[in-house]
Amino acid sequence: MEDRRRALTRPQLMQRIGQPIEIIDLWSGRRWTQTFDGDLRGYHIAWIAFEA
Repeated sequence: MEDRRRALTRPQLMQRIGQPIEIIDLWSGRRWTQTFDGDLRGYHIAWIAFEA
């Protein structure tokens, strides 16, 4: 199924600290939701984030 939502930009993502985001791994297709803590060090280049 095609997802037509717009991915969050880095500034939008930084405004969502403490809020849930949905992440999609473009390589594996895996999706999960997590609370964004503001630390981008653990995020992979092949991941995109959406509002959950």
